[in-house]
Amino acid sequence: MPSPEPSIRGLNVTVGISLKLWGLTSLRAFLSVHFAQNLWGNIMAQSKATISNKQFITMSVNLLHKAFIEPTRTQSKNLFKSLLEGERKPITTVKMEDGALVRFDIALDVTEFHGHLNYSSFRDNLMGLLASFVEAMKDGKEPPVFRAEGEEHKMLFGVTAPFVSEKQLNVMALSAETSLRTADVLLKVVYLPPKQFIQEPQPQGVLGA
Repeated sequence: MPSPEPSIRGLNVTVGISLKLWGLTSLRAFLSVHFAQNLWGNIMAQSKATISNKQFITMSVNLLHKAFIEPTRTQSKNLFKSLLEGERKPITTVKMEDGALVRFDIALDVTEFHGHLNYSSFRDNLMGLLASFVEAMKDGKEPPVFRAEGEEHKMLFGVTAPFVSEKQLNVMALSAETSLRTADVLLKVVYLPPKQFIQEPQPQGVLGA
């Protein structure tokens, strides 16, 4: 039976953009062994399995699709409402190749959102984010991934989905955080500070200056 979302499942890449905020640094050359030892932290300490950046991002995007797009509108809307209230919700438990179990949760950070966020707008923007991931993953492209400086267990996928609502720009992205104590991963849909995506007009130079 064919997969219900062939444009997303099976894609293996790393994605990213350059950000000045959050103290993030590029991980273009981030090796699988480095990923296993640092980002997975305690998870990989409990498991003999290894996972690459590409596999992890593919898994994360698929789980985002599974959480919001595959369910009925009512189920998806109820999840959105819970996350909007600041709750952290479990998505699924993934069994690694060595049998170790890793729990994935989902959360929403609207700190940098400007305007009024309703479910319809959120879902449309989320669809745009998923489409941006698919586009970024074409032809084996591997844009960079970013992590918080000094906090290797946190990472930001650099694919973004900008949109304008009520004449205000908002930019959605996806981040991930692994627990330092337990075998779980938090996927967080975040809104980035929109000002960093707005190009200010450059002053015109004076001839002969």
